[in-house]
Amino acid sequence: MNRILLAIVLFVVPSTLAGQYYFGRNKVHYDHFEWRILKTEHFDIYYYPEMRELAEIGASYAEEAYQRLMIRFDINIARKIPLIFYSNHLHFQQTNTTPALVSPGVGGFFEFLKGRVVIPANGSLHDFRHVINHELVHVFMHTRSLRTLRDHRKSHFPLPPLWFIEGLAEYWSEGWDSEAEMFIRDATVTGYLVPLSQMYRIFGTFLMYKEGQAICRFIAEKYGEEKLLQLIDNLWMSENFDEVMLLTLGLNYQQFDEQWTYYLRKQKYPLLEQTDLPGMVAERLTSTGINTKPTMCLVGDEERILFLSNRVGYSNIYSMPYSSNHSEDSVRVLIKGERTSLFEAFNLLKSKIDGNDRGEFVFVAKSRGKDAIYRAEAANGRIITRLQFDDIVTLFSPAWHPDGEQIVFTGVDFSGRSDLYIYNFSTAELKRLTNDFYDDRDAVWSPDGKYLAFSSDRTRFGQEGAYNIFIYDLAGDDIYFLTYGSAKDVTPAWSADGSMLA
Repeated sequence: MNRILLAIVLFVVPSTLAGQYYFGRNKVHYDHFEWRILKTEHFDIYYYPEMRELAEIGASYAEEAYQRLMIRFDINIARKIPLIFYSNHLHFQQTNTTPALVSPGVGGFFEFLKGRVVIPANGSLHDFRHVINHELVHVFMHTRSLRTLRDHRKSHFPLPPLWFIEGLAEYWSEGWDSEAEMFIRDATVTGYLVPLSQMYRIFGTFLMYKEGQAICRFIAEKYGEEKLLQLIDNLWMSENFDEVMLLTLGLNYQQFDEQWTYYLRKQKYPLLEQTDLPGMVAERLTSTGINTKPTMCLVGDEERILFLSNRVGYSNIYSMPYSSNHSEDSVRVLIKGERTSLFEAFNLLKSKIDGNDRGEFVFVAKSRGKDAIYRAEAANGRIITRLQFDDIVTLFSPAWHPDGEQIVFTGVDFSGRSDLYIYNFSTAELKRLTNDFYDDRDAVWSPDGKYLAFSSDRTRFGQEGAYNIFIYDLAGDDIYFLTYGSAKDVTPAWSADGSMLA
């Protein structure tokens, strides 16, 4: 009898809680979420039924992170930590756990006052685990910082600076990965590395996160991991973190800069003996703003380059001629973004655009709560077709079939699965190719239209963030790998005869 009652309680409680925990009432709200609670030893995890499997995966990641961080911070958190999961970033942007608008660049956050952690998935389980670990470092750091200040009766002392808060969260969640190495190497050899004493210049930027991560790594390697914890424990000694570093490491900011920047120069400068900066060996086509995701498109008899850029503050799609005389004066706007509900936002860094030989191109824009795929004329930007799908929320990187009537793209559905889809403009037919929790992205057709090459984390190395190149045989619905290993192989491109991939 007791077992039957327990089963009924476990089954009924999530339904009754749906009305009590409804996040997202006060912002523009496109979706209705029936909230459930998944209780674990250390967490109350809020999720909606469509993403139950993803929530269970996230719960295991959270408990794993808790055990690791409990040892690292030498502290146990007495209360259960509320975790609020969203299956994708567009749902996350509707959250009402914060009154502020959530920008596309925010990957999750920890509420210092209420202690809630809010995290979206993005189709990659590795990224999901990373963000969970990152935000839980914040929880443990905040708990230990407050305990330290309370023990020394310092109720109004400031917390550590943001570069340290985010840098430690990155370092103790991710360690040191290829992305961090890329940013710090480039900043060092090209001269835009900002010293610690001037970190205010890049406050809140992604570069600040990566530099903070690099600083924490340097401290751990030169002085020992325990010094990172001592910096937290010594917060009570001064309201100025410069002085806290002096008391802990024996160096103030300027003295630390001398050691840290010299260490980086010794590491990175020798790389220039065998490699070159892109600007020294390639022709620069643009010089204003961030310019990404270029594609070629034939407009009449003229080849043109289409690309995304934020050069005027807003993100737009631009066009420029592909000729020997490149000039910024020849760049013109095709699609104006971030001004209407049709094109609320373009994803500058994640989603490609693709042109064809018919003078058309396809791209993705956020529109009224979810992503839409647009088919447009490259000559004037006129929209031919607008596509949105009931269960697919986030869309990435549409690519043309050689016949100009079909596209392949990546879509993230309500459950959080990132899969490949084909859409046929002639028949209005949508076909799902994959259906699992692997992150499939950047698919492109072979010149004969028989195969797709795409990047995915569907190997044992994927758990560590690796991506390999796979081939999808459309005739047999078979997938086989082309590369295999711990590298990050992305954005494949076929040769004109289909015999090679870059």
